[in-house]
Amino acid sequence: PWSGGRLHSSLEQQTGEYGPRMFALFGLGQTWQVSKRWSVDASLDRSHTVRDPDAEEFDSDVPPASGENDDFTAVSLGATRKVGEWSWANRLEVRDGDREDKWGVFSALVGTLREGLGMSARAEVFTTRSRAVRETDGEIRLGLAYRPRHSRWLVLDRLDFRFTDSAAGTTETDNWRLINNLNANYRPTDRTQISLQYGLKYVRENIDGASYAGFTDLIGAEGRYDLTPRWDIGLRTALLHSWQGHQLDYSCGASLGYNIMENAWVSLGYNLLGFQDGDFAAAEFTAQGPFVKFRLKFDQQDVGRAIRHLQQI
Repeated sequence: PWSGGRLHSSLEQQTGEYGPRMFALFGLGQTWQVSKRWSVDASLDRSHTVRDPDAEEFDSDVPPASGENDDFTAVSLGATRKVGEWSWANRLEVRDGDREDKWGVFSALVGTLREGLGMSARAEVFTTRSRAVRETDGEIRLGLAYRPRHSRWLVLDRLDFRFTDSAAGTTETDNWRLINNLNANYRPTDRTQISLQYGLKYVRENIDGASYAGFTDLIGAEGRYDLTPRWDIGLRTALLHSWQGHQLDYSCGASLGYNIMENAWVSLGYNLLGFQDGDFAAAEFTAQGPFVKFRLKFDQQDVGRAIRHLQQI
């Protein structure tokens, strides 16, 4: 409605174990460009139930398994600083709800150390309180990207430290995990690509005074070959090793890919063997059975072209 201002509203219906719930979301946001390097923003959001589910809740102190029935008012404040190829973003959020209250703080730094080498850092902490549950969880993330213009090698590495401290009734739990994912990509020829992955994680958990710990790592490799400028075929295998449990899990399969258009690729594959681990398999499908993958690549130049195209419509 004015420079830097944003108004939004929506009407949604959500179905949970107690039936359908209809609720409205509306909010107001404002961004101020304080200087060439600094910008600040604030927002106010409200969720309000229009129609409650027909069935009565069994216990109002127990959160529903799906579809949170919670009216809330949320306020957030943010500040961003940009200097050259570096950007530092910060945000504070507070939410006052009928069922639970939340607050969180977020800070992220992204930039280029030198040509071909970029880094990122992020830290966030969230606290949730209700009549039945108290929980604090957070994450610290560090990332490095090595991708020179004229190199056949591309390396991505991400280190995550996650922690959770919660209390529900008489049960208290706290756990933390350290996870590192290293991915390397090598192109020996213009038609051949080899990808290597190594992941490791150490998990420690305390449940009512009893402590548990474990170390797990993953080794994976994939090879892809361009049959034509649009079609390619790939083979992938991975090994998941749980050291404390002396357990080995395997994943292996093949896939056929097709380049739909520039920077857009889809593939259909099948894994003869498989396993599931959310800390390692965020970008790759390792479970047994069929799968479909769709990837889209874009950067600031692609976004700029899309904006100019929309302005001409």
